[in-house]
Amino acid sequence: MVKDNVFFGESGLTSTSANHIANLAKEFVKSAEAKLSSFNFLTEEVALIGCDKQTKLAQGMDASVLTSMRQLLDQVVEAKALIAWLREAIKTKDKWIVNLEAIDDNEYERLTGLKLVVKEKPVKERAFVNDPTSFLSVEERADNLIATQLSTLYSEALADDGCLANALKQLHDAELNPIVVNNADKLITESKPSVSPDAVQSAFSAFNDTLADMNKKCAMGNQQITEYRQQTQRTESDENSEFEKDNAETVNAFYKAKKQYILAEKWRIAHLKIIIPNDLKPIYEKVSNLGKH
Repeated sequence: MVKDNVFFGESGLTSTSANHIANLAKEFVKSAEAKLSSFNFLTEEVALIGCDKQTKLAQGMDASVLTSMRQLLDQVVEAKALIAWLREAIKTKDKWIVNLEAIDDNEYERLTGLKLVVKEKPVKERAFVNDPTSFLSVEERADNLIATQLSTLYSEALADDGCLANALKQLHDAELNPIVVNNADKLITESKPSVSPDAVQSAFSAFNDTLADMNKKCAMGNQQITEYRQQTQRTESDENSEFEKDNAETVNAFYKAKKQYILAEKWRIAHLKIIIPNDLKPIYEKVSNLGKH
């Protein structure tokens, strides 16, 4: 663009006026070239054979026309140069306007110094991702661990094949069949409860009550963890929304400014004045005057 600024100055022609002058210059060239093609330096005469009387067919131009011919040739050259100058200046303005439509962000930054800078999304470590109980106090975490372990151990022990369940089953079987006779070995085995069956049953009921309490505590802990995770996710979602909103406002402001810059540049370029070089001013004045008649 800097190189092409030679076409423009504070005063001069608009594109419309320049195009009009170029068309006038084109007509001038056409007329001048017609005159040049009519130049003739031969006088032609014709006579009948055997007759001395000659008839003039054409009168050749005298030497005085040579000066005007040189002047006319120079004017044709200058007029064509003026046409080329004006057409190139108009073409340059049109090219600049077209280029503005395709300007990218990097070029816009180079021209204005304004850069699109968006915030980077902050990376926050979410503790619950690696440790779901991280938000709990020391006591709460300890209680949660104990409840979880008790629930697991009691569930296994009281299951059908668990150690406590098997012991209770053996006690009940012995109550029903306290004496077992082994005829093959000639042995009689008698089984007697070492602890009161009622006491054992009471203890097992207490185990089941404890298991129920631990399961309830684990469920409450899990609910607490779930609620914390959901709240954290909502907070993160809100933060992301706010972050995206801030960036959207930044991006919108950037492209709004870019659009305004392009519109302002289009207006400025459209109103650039095309200057006439000193060497072309004589032919410009001559052509301009032709348009006034």
